[in-house]
Parts: sequence; C-alpha cells; structure tokens
Amino acid sequence: LNLFGAQGGPNSVIYVPPDMSRQCNRVLEAILPRGSKSKEIDSSVWSIISYPAFAVEKDELLNLCKDSLKESLEGQYGYKRFLLDGYKTPLEDTSRLHYNLGELKSFENIECEWPIYLIFEWIDELFSKNMETANKIKQKVATLMVYDEEGYPLVPELYFVPIDKVDEEKATSRFLDTLKSGSFQGVQVKLCSVQTALTTSFKQQLQSLPPLTQKPDGVYTLSQIPGKLKCMFNTNNESNEEPVLQLHGLNASEKWDCLSKHMKEEPDFTDSLYRDIENLYNVASQEKCWHVIRHCSALLCKVHPSISESVLHILVTQRQISFGEGDNEETISHPPSTAEFLEYIQKHSRKNTILFAIYQEVLLYLCEIIQKNPALFKGILRIRLDLLIRLIAKETSGNADSFEEMCMLRPIEFYQFISRLLSGGITVSEDEVLTWERIRYIDGSMNRLPKNFHHNLYALLNSTSGIDLNGNVLHSFPLINEMTAGEPQFAISISNWLDKLNNPQLRQLYVEAIMMLGHLQKMMRTSPRFIELHTILYQAHDLFVQECVVDLPENICGISREFYLTPPTGQYGTLQYFTQAITQLYC
Repeated sequence: LNLFGAQGGPNSVIYVPPDMSRQCNRVLEAILPRGSKSKEIDSSVWSIISYPAFAVEKDELLNLCKDSLKESLEGQYGYKRFLLDGYKTPLEDTSRLHYNLGELKSFENIECEWPIYLIFEWIDELFSKNMETANKIKQKVATLMVYDEEGYPLVPELYFVPIDKVDEEKATSRFLDTLKSGSFQGVQVKLCSVQTALTTSFKQQLQSLPPLTQKPDGVYTLSQIPGKLKCMFNTNNESNEEPVLQLHGLNASEKWDCLSKHMKEEPDFTDSLYRDIENLYNVASQEKCWHVIRHCSALLCKVHPSISESVLHILVTQRQISFGEGDNEETISHPPSTAEFLEYIQKHSRKNTILFAIYQEVLLYLCEIIQKNPALFKGILRIRLDLLIRLIAKETSGNADSFEEMCMLRPIEFYQFISRLLSGGITVSEDEVLTWERIRYIDGSMNRLPKNFHHNLYALLNSTSGIDLNGNVLHSFPLINEMTAGEPQFAISISNWLDKLNNPQLRQLYVEAIMMLGHLQKMMRTSPRFIELHTILYQAHDLFVQECVVDLPENICGISREFYLTPPTGQYGTLQYFTQAITQLYC
C-alpha cells in the first residue's frame, strides 16, 4: 500500500504480512461497535465502517454498528461523540484539564451534537446507493447550515444546550444551539516522505512473538521436582550410574506408574532424571499414551511454539484470561511476553505440575475455537482457566480435583469437549440425568452472563447506594457516574466483583437473583441503602424449604442441594422464590 497513492514513491510504501492483516481484522471485529475500551459507542466509528476506511466487510457487523450509532448517539442536530461527553457543554469547567471523580454523570443527556457525523452518514448512504435516504439526510443537513457574512453556507462545528435550558434538556433533550465559531474545526496535515517522518515517528516491528528456545529463569527446574529416580529407559548416555528400576518390557503407562511412585518415595534425584523423563516422553509419543505425554511434558517444561500467539489471539478479542483461584487468582488483559506468560503458568502449577501442560493445551484449543466460531464466547468476558479445567475434570471423572481421566483424552477429544461446553451441547450418558445443578455448575464455570445482565445491574445501581454480595459491596458511586451500562470498563468492574465467588453453582443463583431484581426494580417501594443479595438468596431458600415435606440437609454454602436442582422457571422455580423474597424485603 502506497500511503500517498499515485503521487507516492518507494519510501511511502508499507508492507503488511497477511497474518497481521487478519489479526487486525479480528481486533476490529472484536471491538466494534465500540470505538475504544473506555466508550460504549463512539461516532468516530462512522469513519471506520464507511468513508474513508470501509474497513468492515461483514454485513451483519456493519448493520449492528449503524443501528447502535443511531440508537445511542443520533439526535436532531447531528450525533453525540459519545455518551457522557462533557466537551463544550455549559457545565464543563474549562479552567482545568481533567474531570473530577463522578463528574461525567452531570453531562448525561446534554452532550453536544455534531453535524459532521450526519455528513459521514450521508456519504455512506450515497456509496450504498440508497438515494432516498441520502436525500433526506441532505435536507436535514441543509436545515442546520449557517451562513457567513458573504452568504457562504457553513456546517456548524456543534450544537450545545444553553445554560438556562440544561435542566429541561435533561428531561426532554430538545434544546440545542450552535456555536458561533462559523466552521468545522479541522486538523492540519502536512505531507512528507516516510524518511522525513521517521525521526519523529514511533516505530514498532510487527511480528509474532518468537517461540521459546531455552528455559528462562524462574521457570521449573529439576530441583523443584519432588523425588528421585535413576532409571534408564534403554537410552545411551554417558552416566555411569546404574538404574534403580529395571523397566524393560513395560509400556509407557506402566513405566510412568513406576516413575511417579518412585518420585514420591525418593527425596533426591540426579541429572539423569531429565534424560529419563525425556526418553519416556518419546516412548509415550510413539504409543500415543496421552496422559504420560502430558505429565512428562509438564515435568520437562515443554512450551508449545504457538502458545504466545494463541494467548495474543484470545486477548485481542477483548477478553481476559485468569490463572489460579480465590485470593491467588491473577488476570491478564494485555499480551505478555513469552517469559512473562511462562512465569504465570509456572507460578500457578506449583501445587499440581500437570497444569503446566494443561494450561497451554486449553489455551491452544480456545484460540482455535474463538477464531472459528467467536459467537460461542458471547457473554464471556473473562476466561477463568482453573474453573474451566476443574469443570472438564468433573465432567470426565465426576471429581473436579481428579485430572487423570481428563489427561487420558486424545487431543481431538479434548478439543471437542471444550467446544461442546461452549456451545451448550452437554454430553449425557444413558445412566445420567442433566440436572439444573449440573447446568448451573457448567454455566458458572464458563463465566457466562445472560443477555442484558449488565443493563439490569446498572439500573439497580441507579436506585441504591450499592449491592452487597457476601460482604463484598459493589458501590454505585463512582461506578455509574463514570461509566455507562454497555461500557467495557463497567463489565470488567462487575466481573471483578462477581469472580470473588469461587463456587460456580452459587454464583449462578446470585446471577438469577440479580436478573429478577432488575425486573422488579421499578416496583420497589423504597430505595434501600444497600441491597443484600445473600439475604435475598437465603430468604428465597427458606421459602423453598417451607414448602418441602421433609427436612432438607444443607449442601453448599448453607443452601440445600434440592434448591440447586430446582429449575429457574415454572410455578416452583427459583425465580418464583426470588420474586417472593424481593417482594417481602423491598416492595
């Protein structure tokens, strides 16, 4: 691509590798219809989806962007730049270069409207050959024109709400006036050759992270592997040490049983251990003995050459990845270096070495799935790897703490298993029953939230000082004063709050309670200082227990297993009991 078109020379040509082009498209598709991480929707998106970039090819995404822009930002005099935009409003304090905490809320419904974005829309309709719509926009723009002293028509920079109409505008959104500046405030651009610009330009080499060629400092060393084993699996090495175990004639699985048992019994080891495990890894690879391959791979700290690229592909879809559980959970939202990533998986696999291999394998499969079918990740902001791995372990063995059955899966089976969990296609054998307890466990482990969850929660926060979740309070201020319901940062704040719950089933019950609170919010007779979710949950559970004939033993966090087994909807569904509890407490 020559940056200066036909007038450019060889120095103004840029070369973009196909992989980088595809990656940029994935990033763009993941962000849209948002213009940035900090804005729910931004009118600058017009210049991306239409003239001059025309960067979006998928009609479905294109229509989504246009509909979102018109629904959220279109006004009588143009488009708002973005929601809660205080620039040039009468309430903006121009004496300082920053907004105070919670100040953005004061600009709600009085954001300036910019006619320039109507012109972008007009051009878009012309390119789309929608002449009737284009003419309507043209006529609308004509009514907004101002004229200079010589009679030339000019497009106003913006329309703002007069100070004496601010209160009324917040309720009706009708009063806007021009700025008497006369013309659109443009940006001057100086054309020059690439060589001239290099001295003041930021340069970044566009290439994939290199695969790990050697083990970095801080990653597993043999001294961290418990036990001692001196066994030579028919290998030629220079060591004079005699093997402790004679394992000739055994297959890879039998050799691993002996090796792992010996590692637990013996406190020390020699350098020959590394060669022995490497040899067993090769034997297991030939026999396709997958659990041995995974165990040896973890002990040898083997790193897949594409793991950094896979992590990057997941993160560019505007999702996060977390390692560990509880207070030890760590989240990454920006692409780490290979060494940094290995430090993460090394740190969180100390108690269970096999996780060093499983983390990588799961991420590789997630990357492939998200590229082939991104719709499966809808509603999932943060991929909590440990919960997902424990879910797979529970589904394969019945025990979330037992990884052996999971490790025996062939790679294609492992991949298909994760894909089915994401798509909701849960495998049930003839002697199994798909219970609501199991469904809640799966949904909670996948960290998926229902449609409109954030908007319901945002409405709740508007009517109360905060929401208490087992002592963890989500405060309304400054959250709703600084963010909108569809803003990515709001979703991240909610995820940080919800993810303090490590029990997947309990988490889903709280999600159901929040959704019902959102539906009943307008019926609340008072606005309580804090909404106590745990009080609602346990009151709903008590109502459920009162209708049961027999006493129900507690199962998880003081909630009987029968309540987890109860479906959400229906005459005796959990939502019915949540409705009764909310009504008794707040309505």
